[in-house]
Parts: sequence; C-alpha cells; structure tokens
Amino acid sequence: MDDAAFQTESVAADQLKAFIERIERLEEEKAGIAGEFHTCAVLS
Repeated sequence: MDDAAFQTESVAADQLKAFIERIERLEEEKAGIAGEFHTCAVLS
C-alpha cells in the first residue's frame, strides 16, 4: 500500500469515527429531550 492510499484510509477512518461520535452525542441529546418531555407531561 502506498502512502496516498494509507492517508486516504486514515482520513476515511477519522471521518467515520467523527460521524459515529456525532451520532452518539445526538442520541444522548435525544434521550435528554425525551426525559424533559416526560417530566413536562407528568407535571401537566
């Protein structure tokens, strides 16, 4: 494998990791919002 192919794979791996981390953060936000919604619904 030459350096260009290795760099391309490395960039792709970094992008995939960043994408997965973003999805995980969004899932956490989603859970937080759902909890707030549940609290509001209970208090209503």
